[in-house]
Amino acid sequence: MSALKHVIIGNGPAGMTAAETIRSLKHDDRIVLISEEPHLPYSRTLLPDFIAGRVALDKLWLRSDSHYKEVRIETQLETRVVSVVPEQQKVCTEKGEDIYFDRLLIACGGEPKLPEIAGIERVPILTLKTLNDARHILSVLQKRSRMLVLARDLVGIEITRAFCQMGLKVTYVEWGDELLPHILDPATAEELAERMKQAGVNLVLGETVREVESDGDAILLRTDARAVSGDFFSVAIGKMPRLDWLRSSGIMMDSGIIADERLRTNFPGIYAAGDTAEIYDPKTQKRKLLFGWKNAVEQGRVAGANMVGEMKEFEVTYAPGLKQIFGVDVRHRWK
Repeated sequence: MSALKHVIIGNGPAGMTAAETIRSLKHDDRIVLISEEPHLPYSRTLLPDFIAGRVALDKLWLRSDSHYKEVRIETQLETRVVSVVPEQQKVCTEKGEDIYFDRLLIACGGEPKLPEIAGIERVPILTLKTLNDARHILSVLQKRSRMLVLARDLVGIEITRAFCQMGLKVTYVEWGDELLPHILDPATAEELAERMKQAGVNLVLGETVREVESDGDAILLRTDARAVSGDFFSVAIGKMPRLDWLRSSGIMMDSGIIADERLRTNFPGIYAAGDTAEIYDPKTQKRKLLFGWKNAVEQGRVAGANMVGEMKEFEVTYAPGLKQIFGVDVRHRWK
C-alpha cells in the first residue's frame, strides 16, 4: 500500500496518541495534526493547579515542537476546521484552506456545558477547558476576591480548591441534590463536603437553582431557598461535544459522533475518538459519551491503529480514577 495522508482534528490526548500510534506503525505515512489552539499538547488535568500556582507553565507541556519534527508529525495550530466533506475527502478551515486526507480522525474534544437557568446568557461566565481559559481566569481574579462556583463535576471541585488556595472566598453550589452523586460514593462525598467546609467554602447542597443575574459589580445566584453572590461566576457542570460545524457533513451524530467498536463513523476512512465520540457499550446495550483522559488515550490508540489497517476494537471499561482533593482520596467512578 502506498503512503497515506492522515489528518487529525484535535491535539488533546486522543489526537496526540493517534498521531504517535500511526507513526509507530507506518514510517512513511504523512500525519497532519490540526488544532484551534496556539499551543502544542499540554495537560488539561493540571490546569487547576496551574491556576493555584502549584504547577509552573513549563510543567504543563506533554510534547515539544522538536519532538513532533523528529517524528515527522506536522502541526497546524490556530486552525479552526469549519466543515468536513467526506465525498471529497477534505476538511475546510475558517481561513478558506482545503486540506485533503486519506484517513480522518475527529478528536476535537468537548466544550463546557452551561446550565439551563434564567439569566445565564446575560452574565459573564468563567469556564475551564484550555490554557487560555486558565490565563483568563488568572487575569480577572487579580481584581476581586469572591468566587461563585456552580458545579457538578470534578473540575468544579478542583477549581474550587484552586480558588481557596489563592485565598479567595468561595461559594460552591452543587447543580443537583447531592455532592457529585454520579461520581462519588456517599461516604467519600460526605468526607469531601466536610473538608471543603473546613477550608472555608460556603457549601450549598440540595437547593434548586432558579436564576442568575448581574447585580451591579456582583453576580447573584438565586436558589429556592436563598441568594448567594460573588464577584465572578464559574460554571463546571460537565462537557458536551460541539457538533454544529459537522451538521452538513452527513456524518451520523446524536449526543456525539456515532462510532462503532473500531471507532469508525458511517463514512469509510473517517474515525472519531475522545470526548466527541459516542460509542456503543455492549454491556449496557447503549451508546455513550466517555469523557476523561484515560478513555481518550485508549481511543486514540485504537483509532490510530485502525487508520493504518489494523482491526482493533475499543473496549468500554470503568476503571476508577484516583485524585486527592481537599485532602480526600477520591476514587471516582462513572455510572
